[in-house]
Amino acid sequence: MRIGKPKALLLFCLLCCALFNEQTAVAQSVNDKPPTSGDARRPESLRPDVLRLNTSLVLVDAAVVSKRTRAIVGDLRQEDFTLYDNGQAQPITHFSREELPLSVVLLLDVSNSVHSVIEKIRDTAQDALTRLKPDDRVAVMLFATRAKLTAGLTTDRALIADKLADFWDSVQEVGADDTIIGAGVYDAARYLRQHTAASERRAIILITDDEDFGYNSPPQGVVLRELSEGGTTLCALVVNPRGGSRTKAALGVGATAVLTAVNPISGAFMLGSQLLRRSKRRPSTARFFSDHTGGVLLTTKQEDVARLFTEVVALLRTRYTFGYVMPDGLPDQQFRAIKVAVSERAGQPHGGVAVLARRGYYPDTDQVAPETPTALPKTP
Repeated sequence: MRIGKPKALLLFCLLCCALFNEQTAVAQSVNDKPPTSGDARRPESLRPDVLRLNTSLVLVDAAVVSKRTRAIVGDLRQEDFTLYDNGQAQPITHFSREELPLSVVLLLDVSNSVHSVIEKIRDTAQDALTRLKPDDRVAVMLFATRAKLTAGLTTDRALIADKLADFWDSVQEVGADDTIIGAGVYDAARYLRQHTAASERRAIILITDDEDFGYNSPPQGVVLRELSEGGTTLCALVVNPRGGSRTKAALGVGATAVLTAVNPISGAFMLGSQLLRRSKRRPSTARFFSDHTGGVLLTTKQEDVARLFTEVVALLRTRYTFGYVMPDGLPDQQFRAIKVAVSERAGQPHGGVAVLARRGYYPDTDQVAPETPTALPKTP
């Protein structure tokens, strides 16, 4: 029987509708099936048991130290901690230890008094960096009057050792006469914030004699804000603290005395310049930044610097990480104080504990968005 064109078109439409309904039913039956074990292999950003990191999540890195033995306390649980934001207790939504990736900048003072120390660090670097996890990244930055990145963040430990061995090649580019610690710390903190994901822990290991001339250095508040916005911890190894300044002062006084005897006017001018320069000298710059970011400052002799460097690397790897949701309605530009407390019950077996954590953050922090989706494990 011959079918007219209108009837043929109607028949074709009915057939298409039937096929569409059948495919929809099949798709629905697949979606209604319970998840299988293969769901665990889905990307973390799609898994229901993982919360994706966003800018409203505040991360806090902390170390806990026994007051009695000075040893790191690493056996505490989430319920042993209370976390305060501007004095108000906050629910801890994320808790981990040694899980999140770590990015570290080795910030090396290459002024003349520290050259031999860098050679010791070079000799022990590969062994010390084995304390890190394979996915942890390390960079090398040299500074004196200026700062220079000689190795970007990498997991290649051999490359880092090579760059430490070749530090002489870059000394002239940063100037080796005066040391401006604040500028070096600022550049290192900014580099970390620009080249890491928001879910990475950030740290700076500063090795210096702590002789800070501070010419044209950013104000400490500006440097500290850069550290705070990145949640960066600074640990410092101060080699022969203040020893260099005592030597220079003794030489200066002797030279002034001789010059005064020969030319009283020139001698008086030189003495006035020394007193003015000494009156402008700040307290320990390295200690200021380590105290405010939850890091440590260790003073050491040159022969012990390699051992302590290894211990600082291990300390950074074994810190606790907390996460909590930023309270709503916070005003921009206003610093928020953070406090991490350990219960008396948990601290008692250790003779009491001290918690090293950053002191606060800015609510308007512009965290650097990761290139790929990142996630943090939820607390059980």
